[in-house]
Amino acid sequence: MWPAVGAVQQRYLVDVEFMGKFYIARPTTKYEQVVAELPKVFMGRSEDLRLLRVLALTV
Repeated sequence: MWPAVGAVQQRYLVDVEFMGKFYIARPTTKYEQVVAELPKVFMGRSEDLRLLRVLALTV
């Protein structure tokens, strides 16, 4: 089904290996706690991904 004329379209990102991208060899306890809160699979808008980045930088 095609979107209605003039409808606003949203693009979504899907990453089935999202959590795996944060693996490091010797993580600190705090890092492990933060990574444990991440979703295993990410599905969202690029704005959502930017928000996760900002939140991670505050830790």
